[in-house]
Amino acid sequence: MDETVRGELTTVLELVSHETRARTLVELAVRRRESPHDEWLSFSELRRRVGHDDPGNFNYHLGRLRGSLIEQTDAGYRLSDVGHEFVAVLLSSRFDPDGDIAVPDETVSCLLCSAPAHPAAVDGRLLVECDAGHTFAAAVGPDVLVDQPLADALNIALFHTLSDLRLALSGVCALCDGPVEQHESAAGGEVDTETEGSVRTHSLLFVCRRCGGLVRAPAQLFVVDHPRVVGLLYDHDVDVRESLWSAVADHLGPTRYVSQEPTRIAVPVTVGDEGITVILDETGAVHRIS
Repeated sequence: MDETVRGELTTVLELVSHETRARTLVELAVRRRESPHDEWLSFSELRRRVGHDDPGNFNYHLGRLRGSLIEQTDAGYRLSDVGHEFVAVLLSSRFDPDGDIAVPDETVSCLLCSAPAHPAAVDGRLLVECDAGHTFAAAVGPDVLVDQPLADALNIALFHTLSDLRLALSGVCALCDGPVEQHESAAGGEVDTETEGSVRTHSLLFVCRRCGGLVRAPAQLFVVDHPRVVGLLYDHDVDVRESLWSAVADHLGPTRYVSQEPTRIAVPVTVGDEGITVILDETGAVHRIS
């Protein structure tokens, strides 16, 4: 990391590490939640909510936040879009990996092999691991389970991953909007190939060149929103918009190699008595459908 980037990170961390500034951001987020059509707070009202008794000192802290994390007009103060992203992370469960959010003791189907799988909260993330050892680390924290049943939470987690994947395939990082490239092995193309008995799993890895953000997605996710796949499933009353997790786990895969040079990966899609096979190349693009 060069010194310029290091200095920028230090400045940002100093902005949000002070208690008064952190509370200011949170109170502005509360205002946005309570009054989405009138997000602005006056200086005096914001200071009252934060509980700061020194107007001059409070104005100093607002000055540190203005222009980056909060906006100021004649109407008062509100969070900027960037400021809201900071607060969203602060208020999530990501910084409380040892929290007391209960994960239901339920069994679901593995995305990769359809074996029985079990959810857990690990390091601030929702994790699903099957009896065959396949794992899916969701792009959401376990606090999604506070307001959602497990099945809905898993759908939300998978939609997050699918969204991040689509951005990565466009060359954009979902975390920082930086440039993304596909990570390739020395052999040139295949990443993360493992054999579990008769089940072969494939996933592709994308890495942000700016922040190091990773998107690791199983081959099935490159296929599930293809129009041919969506249409086939919908014709059999399987709507991927409502049941994405079960659509993948119950109807896609396991995958297999068609060839290794060039890399071609087959993803079978079956529902009822019908089925198609989607062939992917080494980038995850659809090569053909049979």
